[in-house]
Amino acid sequence: MEVFSYVVKSVQEVAKRQTEGPNNKNFFLGVGTAAGVVATLLLTSIFARSSDSVVNNTAANNVWVLAVTLRFKTAADKADFRDIFAPLATYVQNNEPDTLSYVLSESDKDPKQVFILERYSSKSAYLDVHKVSKEFKGFREMLMTMQKQGRVTVDGHSYNVSGAVCNGGGCALECPPCIV
Repeated sequence: MEVFSYVVKSVQEVAKRQTEGPNNKNFFLGVGTAAGVVATLLLTSIFARSSDSVVNNTAANNVWVLAVTLRFKTAADKADFRDIFAPLATYVQNNEPDTLSYVLSESDKDPKQVFILERYSSKSAYLDVHKVSKEFKGFREMLMTMQKQGRVTVDGHSYNVSGAVCNGGGCALECPPCIV
């Protein structure tokens, strides 16, 4: 959090020096840049674990990924899903240190489709910790009920990470291509 405060103060100083106020045509550019940096830092701090754990686990080549696409019958079904997903995501963030990412994303093309990206330090972090937790079992039961009622279809695939992983500070593995 110290780094976050430092960056925010630095961005504020740059914006202050480059702008003289709302009448200056660069004012909104400076404010927009500052807001973008702050938003990026906030999102990174919310969704990412420490970069060291990503680098160390990836270097061991054990990172395991589960990618799940869900398609809902109605917008109300999607809203119901979000209500059951949120407590699980909070639990995962607070109790599963080997879960590197657990992110729900909404399609920008289909309002009734979502995508969940789950990244674990190893497949066993999924099988032996996440999948057996009381919280996941309760979530899975509610999701299966939605499936049986025809309210959602689920399509999931798992992967072993085998290439470069970029974490904003460089690549975890030395294999091209890596875009930072």
